Amino acid sequence: MTNPRPSIHALVGRRIKEERKARRLTQGQLAAAAGIDTSHLSRIENARTQIALNALQRISDALGLPVADLFKGIAPRRTPEPGLDHAVSALLRDAPPRKRGMILRVLKSIVKDG
Repeated sequence: MTNPRPSIHALVGRRIKEERKARRLTQGQLAAAAGIDTSHLSRIENARTQIALNALQRISDALGLPVADLFKGIAPRRTPEPGLDHAVSALLRDAPPRKRGMILRVLKSIVKDG
């Protein structure tokens, strides 16, 4: 089974931590420059909270980076083709009850091996 992709908050938090360390700043120094609490910055960097946009802006300003730079390297999530979710749901809905489990197992197998 594949590991789920980290949340956007985890990815941005990791990026903030990398940028802070590259500038040889402590969490306390960055937090003070951004006007946020050190414990809040720690929770952001370690994905234990969701970062608010105003905090993201203050942190990026304190790091001397555009906000967009904190998202660099984060690939967009793949989205299904339009209507695909509906088509799969319709197949499951219209299948005889005894075949629904089989269809689900086949789909899981395809995704797992994909």
